[in-house]
Amino acid sequence: MNSFKSFKVQPILIKEVSGLSATELDKPNGQTGEHRLDILKKLIKGKTPLELKKGGTTVVTDIEDALAKLDVFLKQPSNLVFQTKDGPIKLTQLAKSKVFGGGVGGAGAGTADTERNESHNACMMKAMVDNPGHDLSYYDDEVIAQAYKDNGTSNVSANTDKILETPENWWASSYYITKYLISKKLIHKNMEFHRGSKEMIKIYAMKNLAFKNSGFAPLKDDKWNPGDVWAIQKGFNLDKLNTMSIHGFNKSLISAFLKREIVGISLKMVKGESVPFSLNNIKQPPEVMLHKIASMSLESGRGSFWSSKSASIKTTQVELTMKDNTPGGTIKAEVKGKTSRGGGISWGVMMDIVKHEAGKKLPKHTGGITKSAKNIAMGKPKDVKAMYKMFNEFYKNVRYEAFVADLEEKDWQWISAKLASLTLLYTINKAGGKKANAIVTRMINYAGSTTAEGGVYVKLGK
Repeated sequence: MNSFKSFKVQPILIKEVSGLSATELDKPNGQTGEHRLDILKKLIKGKTPLELKKGGTTVVTDIEDALAKLDVFLKQPSNLVFQTKDGPIKLTQLAKSKVFGGGVGGAGAGTADTERNESHNACMMKAMVDNPGHDLSYYDDEVIAQAYKDNGTSNVSANTDKILETPENWWASSYYITKYLISKKLIHKNMEFHRGSKEMIKIYAMKNLAFKNSGFAPLKDDKWNPGDVWAIQKGFNLDKLNTMSIHGFNKSLISAFLKREIVGISLKMVKGESVPFSLNNIKQPPEVMLHKIASMSLESGRGSFWSSKSASIKTTQVELTMKDNTPGGTIKAEVKGKTSRGGGISWGVMMDIVKHEAGKKLPKHTGGITKSAKNIAMGKPKDVKAMYKMFNEFYKNVRYEAFVADLEEKDWQWISAKLASLTLLYTINKAGGKKANAIVTRMINYAGSTTAEGGVYVKLGK
């Protein structure tokens, strides 16, 4: 049988390149995990040509100025302008090229590519449990296409033509991941492999019902269980899972997992025989890291309350930072570890967590925080005094008149972001002690998909 390489014809894709905005710069490369800002620094230091959104390249000439601006960006994100051989170039004029995790075909290349790659891995699983013991070259286009049919054409969301366009690096990744799963007896021949199927949709719908029956707001699907592919034994009745409570649901899922009736599989690209592996949430309730607040700050670096819209909460393990992604938009909290950045958490989820752990009610962002911010910008005394009351909790020596004088220099978008962060930290501070630590613990664990209500899954790759 011919190698899969001889069958594969890569299509020519014409695709508009995305710009490298401030928001995109403050994210990791989806494939390597390296933070994009650090990547840009290295390119600038090395005088490496930078791809432009409109096409072509340029080189930063004032390296010292560019690096200084990027250092400030860490404390106060903003649009950036660099001096290049072609004159001033805005950050948004730079392309989110492959080196930053953009472009076509790599990990993190977009929703369509993700669907294709995960569907391919599901088909590779079917091919290898049915035809075990072969090297990579055996699992060519013909074998994968047959596996697509044998697995059930409705069990994966990408069609066979799209699946066969999978790049060679992901093709190999699917092989090594599947080989590992088989070696650990996590999947077997009597299974079907699901990606975006009606069965997966039903599992997540049952999860939502279980949360509702527990009196909790449901976790987002990927925060409860980030399984990209679900291996389900043929004939297994999903209605056997217990939806009376979320803990009951998770226990029944663990029972099915141990019998290898259902296995949720989270996929990251691997590059060889060495496959990083972790088993998550196998105990009920799952063991999660407990966090204790070390400090809370409404300042950035060496600045003051007024020099930045952001805020942060530090524990002994991580830092949780709050900021808006767009001017006047809802703030989001992001976990920053010692060596990497974790996931994020939305304002709506923070509202649920605060209510559940402390019985306190955060205002809605739209119509609550935003409305108050606009009133404050117009100088309405009631809203200004309410903000000062929270401010005074952290800055007891600042008089009201001085607070108002500084506040008058800010527009409503700035006030909105700062007011949201201030409200959150004030509420946590007032909750105090165990309740405050419980709020922060749940926020961090939610962002990292390691919640106490999480469902069992295996993760392969970093």
